[in-house]
This record gives sequence, C-alpha cells and structure tokens, in this order.
Amino acid sequence: MLSDVLAPMRDDKNLPLKLIMIIGIPIFTFLLLVMFIDLGKIKNLVEEISVGILLIIIFISFLRPFLGGLRSSFTYQPMGNLSVKDATKGYILSAFGTIFLPSAIGGDIFRIEHMKNCTGGSRKEAFLVAGLERVVGFLCLFILVFLISFSDLPYSISTNLLIFIIMSSILLVSLIILIIMKFGKGEILILANEYIKIYSTRKLLLGVFALSLLFQIVSLSVPIIVGYSLGGLEVAANIALMTPFIALFSTLPISIGGLGLREASYVGLGVLVGIENEVAFLAGLSLSVSIIISGLPGILFQNELIMNQGNDE
Repeated sequence: MLSDVLAPMRDDKNLPLKLIMIIGIPIFTFLLLVMFIDLGKIKNLVEEISVGILLIIIFISFLRPFLGGLRSSFTYQPMGNLSVKDATKGYILSAFGTIFLPSAIGGDIFRIEHMKNCTGGSRKEAFLVAGLERVVGFLCLFILVFLISFSDLPYSISTNLLIFIIMSSILLVSLIILIIMKFGKGEILILANEYIKIYSTRKLLLGVFALSLLFQIVSLSVPIIVGYSLGGLEVAANIALMTPFIALFSTLPISIGGLGLREASYVGLGVLVGIENEVAFLAGLSLSVSIIISGLPGILFQNELIMNQGNDE
C-alpha cells in the first residue's frame, strides 16, 4: 500500500523540523534571489521569449515522461511486462509527487507504487528498477559534461579548468558514495547492484544507459534553449555546462522538487561564467516549470493510485 511506503516518513520524529527546512529553503532562497535580480528586467526578458520557444518547452515537458516510461518499460523486461503506457503514467506520477515531496527521488515513491500495481509484481522489483535508473541517470550527468566540454563551443572557462572540476566532482561523489555504503544504508546503490547481479546482461545495461542518456539530454535541454533565446550561443553553451551539475545537486532531499536550490545554483554559477543574474534565474526557473508541467496530468492518475491502494487493503 502507498501508506506503507510513506510510513517511515510519517513516523519520523524529526519530520516537523525536516518539513520546515524543506519548505523554508525554497522560500528563503527565492527571497534572497529577489535581492540580486532586477524584477523589471525579468519581466522584459520574459516578454522576449517567443511563443515558439514556449511551445518547445511544453512539448519537451510532455516528451520527458514518455522517454522515462520507455526506459522504465525496457528495464523491467527481465522481471515481467510493464507497458510503455503504464510506465509513462508512472513518470507523470513521479513528476507530480516531486511537486510535493523532497527532490526528484521523493517522486519515485509514487512511481514505484504505480509500477507494482500495474505489473502485479512486488514492491522490491519496482524498487530495483527505480534504483538502477537513478544510478545510471547520475552517471549520465557526468558523461554529458564530458561530451559537452569537448565540443567546439564558446565557453567562458578553460577546458582544463572544466576537466579539473569534473574529476574533482567525480572523486567527491565517489567519496560520498563510499561513506554512505560504509556508515549508512545506501538503498539506491544497493538496489542497483542487486538488479545488476540478478537480471542484467550487457545488452540490457547498454540499452538502459542509452535510454538514460537520451532522457537526460531531452530533459535538460529546456534551460539551454531558454539561455540561447535570451543570450545567444555563448550563454547557451555555458548553461549546458552548468546544467548537469545543477541537476545532480537539485536531487538532494533538502527542498521540494529542488525549487529554490535549482534557481540559486544557476544564478551562483552564472556569475562565475559571466551570465546575467536574470538570464540565469529564468534558465533555472524554466526547468522547474517544465518539471511541474510534466507532473500536472498526475492529478488525473492519482485517483487510480488511491483506488488501487484501497483494493490492497
């Protein structure tokens, strides 16, 4: 039942304090951003965004769940049948849950429950799929930075400095992973490793990786498109470099859906590469809005999830 999944969160004695932090961080961050951005300039920049760009963002917002569903359906194959249609609904529910729960990982709670209901399988199998997808998705973010950094684009920082930042980030993340595995539970990593041991083949892992890379490219293209429309190729190139790092950071469960953290990260990193605060802010906000648009149809599908929960009871 969905209540079983959310029980640890509900029974957490520190939940009120965590909720204050999760809700407070976005509010505080947006208030802080107001001090550094010109609201009048924001209004003018928004008016510069063409209808065509807005339609592209909306299209990407609805394409993202489909690509995620395609990957999820493919990853579930060794354990059973999960149709692309049902898997796409799961990603919409995940985006819907992200609006209300901490980080992108929080939304996976709804997707996992939906996968279990659709396939008639166990919750553990759904967790295995979600765990592998999440880990491979993280790896794809680093690979994207490598691919972008070696392209011939007008960056504001040297490639050598970028490679140093990439390697330092990989070492830092590896250290954090080792600490989590040694002193914590590290559920996502454990689940991914368990899936690989039991179900994986080389062909399957290559397919999951290719679909994950495509999913990340499409999903993270929104701020780059907005950056290009407002500042040209140089701004778009630098936003492309920033976006995978920010996507990784915004999955931390310390704010609802990464709101606030994402926009502040774009503004902060934008200063380092010479992007105007207002342009960087709108780039980050466009990604947040796109994620919210992806999750809006979840309003229709949540009733189906609740009804299945009642049947389980």
